[in-house]
Amino acid sequence: MTWLIRRIVQVRSRNSHLSWIFGGLWVVGWVCAVVFAASIAKDVRVYERTDAIDVPISQPSKGRMIVRVNEPQVRYSGSMWWIHDDNAGWDITDDSLRYNNVKIRVGKSDDSLFHVHVFKYSTGSSLSDAQNRAARTLFNISSQDTILNLGSALTIDRRSKFRGQGVIVQIEMPVGKRINFNESVLDSYNPWVVRKEVRGGQYWGRRWRSDWDYDDFFNLEADVDYVMGKDGVLFNPLKPTKKDNGDYRYENNDDDRKNRKKELQDQLKQIEQQEKQDSVQKNSENKKGGTKQGDVASVDRIAYSPFTTLLN
Repeated sequence: MTWLIRRIVQVRSRNSHLSWIFGGLWVVGWVCAVVFAASIAKDVRVYERTDAIDVPISQPSKGRMIVRVNEPQVRYSGSMWWIHDDNAGWDITDDSLRYNNVKIRVGKSDDSLFHVHVFKYSTGSSLSDAQNRAARTLFNISSQDTILNLGSALTIDRRSKFRGQGVIVQIEMPVGKRINFNESVLDSYNPWVVRKEVRGGQYWGRRWRSDWDYDDFFNLEADVDYVMGKDGVLFNPLKPTKKDNGDYRYENNDDDRKNRKKELQDQLKQIEQQEKQDSVQKNSENKKGGTKQGDVASVDRIAYSPFTTLLN
């Protein structure tokens, strides 16, 4: 910097060694920057994922799955006071990095069962390097009855380093079945966490795989029972959907309508049975009350009859 200022103001020093030193440092700085950029480019040359990891789940009762995050929201817990951020969504310690680069893809199942798969992504210098880094990524996921529990973030160890690692949770559900995303999902992840699955893929050289961005945005609302449609897209049965001609209509799903009708019929039967029990109990009480009143009236008639007066 001093050498540059001297050149601008056209001030020459009698000692030429200073200019050579500054010039040499300037060249060394550029060489280091080029080497650093080349090393980074080498490490992110390939973006690859692991094979599908099947998650064992219990088939939800009544065809309704609940997705929630059962871990505390990840926040920065270090002592770097100069980091001015909302501290949400990431954390770094001496031996690991945690952040919420998680997406949930929802698509149509090929059979009548729910399925859950996990894919882990990472960049690397080669296919094997990227897959090894992705495989070392830790993410907690488990099933409990009708609930699918997700971790609040993925974890990267010191050896793997940060190379754009990410996790995709793929949920496949049958047509007509329901799924509910708890509010904790939106609190822990990015707003665009839930995605619509796009069938298909891309050819990268001679290898086939689905890309990380090979999905569409889904406008998620928390605590809403979404239904899987025949076209493989979730919809809210309580809201109208827009047709191609611009008109609005409500989705017509036979299974969901039959289930709702059965629930209403069961509730109606319970109400009718309760009314019958109340009516029987009321009639019984009235009969008992009428018998007592008749007995009292008979005693009164005897007590005040003319024969009783004559005898007295």
